[in-house]
Amino acid sequence: MPGATLQSMAGRPVAEDPVMSDPCAPLKIQHEEGVDWMLFNRPPVNALTLAVIKALIAALGHSAQDPRTRVVVLGGKGPHFCAGVDLREQADAWRNGRTGAAEMGESLYRALLDFPKPLICMAHGAVAGAGLSILCCCDLAIAAEGTRVSLPEINVGVLGGVSHLRTVVSRSLAHYLALTGQPIDAARLRGTGLFLDIVPADELQQSVAVIARNIAAKHPEAARYTKRCMRAVEGVGQLDGYLREQALSQELRASGVTDVLVTRFLGR
Repeated sequence: MPGATLQSMAGRPVAEDPVMSDPCAPLKIQHEEGVDWMLFNRPPVNALTLAVIKALIAALGHSAQDPRTRVVVLGGKGPHFCAGVDLREQADAWRNGRTGAAEMGESLYRALLDFPKPLICMAHGAVAGAGLSILCCCDLAIAAEGTRVSLPEINVGVLGGVSHLRTVVSRSLAHYLALTGQPIDAARLRGTGLFLDIVPADELQQSVAVIARNIAAKHPEAARYTKRCMRAVEGVGQLDGYLREQALSQELRASGVTDVLVTRFLGR
């Protein structure tokens, strides 16, 4: 389970980022076989503080430049993925005119949406508020059974999350979550597009690892261009999306990667 220390899927110790080896670090980072596992480290609910968001933005920047990193998985230590912004810290920041986690929203979501490599969310427990927005910024998400998602912002008089959620689920579901603030169990969300799969809690890490390693084995430039294509076609018409896709495909062929992969495929 992600609540415990991440274990190597191959039975070997997972390489941990020495910068984040401090048990009190807001984010734990471990690297194995092309995959960076980034775990929010403020259990039990992993509420987002200014320090957590800054650590995540910095870690994504590092992984984007690190040639060893092919895929990033976002998860949380303890019983929950992320219950959103730390309201106690945020309220104090508002009262004293300081920058809080909420004021880092644009920077956080730009870092997630512009991240050039595949990004997987490993969800369990509570996925609430900004935690749900983070999930929606990932390329795909796998959830443990019992995961509960919510947009509780209406309960505290703030806004945020609908724009992210509407890119993934139906209008009615997004509006229900926003207007009620009530959590919904992942089991009720099968088929909505929010989760690729919902698996037993003790199989979550293994299930995510299988997918992450499959993606990490792809040619990094092919994966990078596929990610660009995924972003380029969002929210546009079918033909316009196809034309954008073909333009990127021509760039990829011009780089020589297509010839290498086609030759490799035909030689099997």
